[in-house]
Amino acid sequence: MKLFIYCSFLTLPLSAKTVVKEAPLPSNMPAATISVEVPVADSELVKKWQLESLNRAQIEALVKSCDDKKNQVVDAIAMLTWLVEKQECADLFLEVAARNAEAKNVEAAWYWLQRAARENECDAGEIQSDPRFASLIADTRWQTGKSFLLSCAEIWKSSGFYRDVLTLPSNYDGKKAIPLVLGLHGFGSQPEDFSGDDHQKICNDLNVAFLSVSGSIPIGRNTFMWSASYENDWQHIQQAIKRHGDEVTILHGKISAIGFSQGGQLAADVTASHPEQLCGCIVMSPGSRYGNRFREALEKGGKNSRPQTYFFSWISGEGDGPKIRSNEMVKMLGATKAHAYRHEFPGKSHSFPRGYADYFSIALQVILEGK
Repeated sequence: MKLFIYCSFLTLPLSAKTVVKEAPLPSNMPAATISVEVPVADSELVKKWQLESLNRAQIEALVKSCDDKKNQVVDAIAMLTWLVEKQECADLFLEVAARNAEAKNVEAAWYWLQRAARENECDAGEIQSDPRFASLIADTRWQTGKSFLLSCAEIWKSSGFYRDVLTLPSNYDGKKAIPLVLGLHGFGSQPEDFSGDDHQKICNDLNVAFLSVSGSIPIGRNTFMWSASYENDWQHIQQAIKRHGDEVTILHGKISAIGFSQGGQLAADVTASHPEQLCGCIVMSPGSRYGNRFREALEKGGKNSRPQTYFFSWISGEGDGPKIRSNEMVKMLGATKAHAYRHEFPGKSHSFPRGYADYFSIALQVILEGK
């Protein structure tokens, strides 16, 4: 089980060799505009399910069991309400709001929805299109509530909020220079996508540091995206690297990047535009909201720059976009000194491929050897 520790410009170890740095939460969020009482979990149901003796994973398993039975809606809501009351699980606020709205517990739904907007994230457009929230859309206070959600969203985007996750080799003392790998997540995701046991093992096996960086535009506390400018994003990434200067010494010329979806395209763009700093990248299922900027990035970096290594991959059933985009970039690299590899993984969805950790480990070794 992953343990996420959040802090305000503090360095806290998740394990012996994992460090998270997070900016302070926005301090200028508006107060809730719809006044409702704080919902409380039904004490009888708390006793019935012995929730006080269970951890989050166990409670979520019980909720799933209730969902499967389809006749324990009240029980499931009580479980989740108790969980977020006791453990302050901001990532569950929206789910609790949705379940209450669907059960027509309108007051409770408003309470959790407003907390989600202030403390985590909430997209007013998605709420309007989600049938579970029909009771709130029909409520006479909807326009007031919608304005509140939109205000919170704008504050999140302009807040400069960030979170970095740094994973180091278990026996690393911070003094010896070692390669650094940058992890760039996809649209609407978070840096924890590139963390955990698989990444710790790769750091140990290859003696590299892994810095997973949140997107430059925060949508909420656990949801980020990258900007329309890969140069702005590169500055954002460099700031993250500097924040961890006391924890890792970087081997000159041995920075590489791995990214998925929007982060995959960014990995290719910053590698191409900054060959003096990045030796290669692993690009998984590249995608972008801003078109293909790779040719521009290549021209900025210069075609006669030092050789780099690129790995492109996509999933066979995720649609043609990532495959087409990858092949276009490989073709552009043909006029440079770069080594380019491509691979199609079997599968149906836009996701990390099966065997991701093994692929990543092998590709990274090739990049670091400059082949």
